[in-house]
Amino acid sequence: MRVLLINPPVARMIRTVLPAGVEKNRGSSPPLGLLYIASMLRNRGVADVSVLDAQAEGLLLPQIRQRIRELRPSLAGITAMTFTLPDVLDCASAVKDLFPEVPVVVGGPHAGIYPRLTLEHHPAIDFVLRGESEASFCLLVQALGGRGSLDAVPGLTYRRSDGIRENAPGEPAEDLDSLPLPARDLLDPGLYTSVLSGASRVTTMITGRGCPYRCTFCYRPPWDMRYRARSAPGVVAEMAACADMGIGEIFFYDDTFNLRRSRVIDICREVLRQGLRVGWDARCRVDLLDAELLGWMRRAGCRRLHLGVETGSPRQMESCRKGIRLDQAREAFDLARRAGIDTLAYFMLGFPGETEEEMTETIRFALSLPARYAQFAVVLPFPGTELYASEQRGAPPGWDPWKRFAAHPDRDFHPPRARGPVSDRRLESILRRAYRVYYRRPSYLLRSLAGVRSWQELEQKGRVGLRILFGGNAR
Repeated sequence: MRVLLINPPVARMIRTVLPAGVEKNRGSSPPLGLLYIASMLRNRGVADVSVLDAQAEGLLLPQIRQRIRELRPSLAGITAMTFTLPDVLDCASAVKDLFPEVPVVVGGPHAGIYPRLTLEHHPAIDFVLRGESEASFCLLVQALGGRGSLDAVPGLTYRRSDGIRENAPGEPAEDLDSLPLPARDLLDPGLYTSVLSGASRVTTMITGRGCPYRCTFCYRPPWDMRYRARSAPGVVAEMAACADMGIGEIFFYDDTFNLRRSRVIDICREVLRQGLRVGWDARCRVDLLDAELLGWMRRAGCRRLHLGVETGSPRQMESCRKGIRLDQAREAFDLARRAGIDTLAYFMLGFPGETEEEMTETIRFALSLPARYAQFAVVLPFPGTELYASEQRGAPPGWDPWKRFAAHPDRDFHPPRARGPVSDRRLESILRRAYRVYYRRPSYLLRSLAGVRSWQELEQKGRVGLRILFGGNAR
């Protein structure tokens, strides 16, 4: 069986929470979910597996159709985020137009939220896989090859003669060390860069899955509330494999890398024991950092921490259930600076009921931190989140714009904003102001120039900076 796994383009992506200039120039990351599935398939004897990353390659639909024609798959899998749904459907239709008999499977967060609706409204999609799909995708391949039953595939939603069938959900992977490493060899590692990094090749890694926290703005299915972690030797073995591919920086894409302090130290010790020289970033919680831990991380190659602060308003911090305090955030950024680790602070504007003064508090707080970078985004109540459920409870009967979009996606769709006293137009203006105020400070510009390691890095950051400051199409 020839399996083609597709990461769709973003040619028809709906408006996201970031300004267009930031979105376009922040770089690209490998589609880890597809690469895990590819490696599992190869381990199960499916030798002919291809991955098409249309985002990283910058492919448009005619080019995607040509690649599908050349690869002649007998099964196609597509990963789906809600905001890329129009592009997902374009890819599915392209497969069906060229090879009508080829089954199309869709997975990812969107599919998990709207599995039945996806099949009811989009005939180019034959199967939906919900949840972690490495094992279930392999079982689906076996069933389609006559070596199993569709009814036995966990997390599968599919059409039958008597209607749509939803199989029971599968269990998430427990022993993450038993999973094969993502099949990065199926993609050109030179495709992946980051505006934050001076390395010419970057990648992402997952060292743990699941998150026990309950932030209202985050989608977290029940099966993903429990944290599962890989061992330190397994993590460092993958880091070494990435370094052997010429990758200069790794972004640990865990929701919370430092959830288990002792494991982080074990990883650092193993990196140092092996003498591995590769830089890395991690997403961490500010309330789980301390000077000793940061010292270990810095010595083991940590260059940058991605820290979610979200808001500078104590009222909004409590409302969104982030579970941190502003003094903890300030201390974490100070400790990271002293340890010699760069920081990226994440903030959001437009929480339910948030006033303009509270948004100004957030901007002021961002300016007061010794962070190297800051990202500001508009709060969007995404489907499946507690925030969206709360918005529904206070809305007129039948209000469900994301469900309507899932059934009838339109590129001109405007995602719903959280209800509050600030208009959408004013909120966009405040967002742009936050970027301008943060990045145009002379002290910030001088500090940034001092930290640039190469002409390539200077060009990348200059392009994004021009877009932020002037809102134009800097090239």
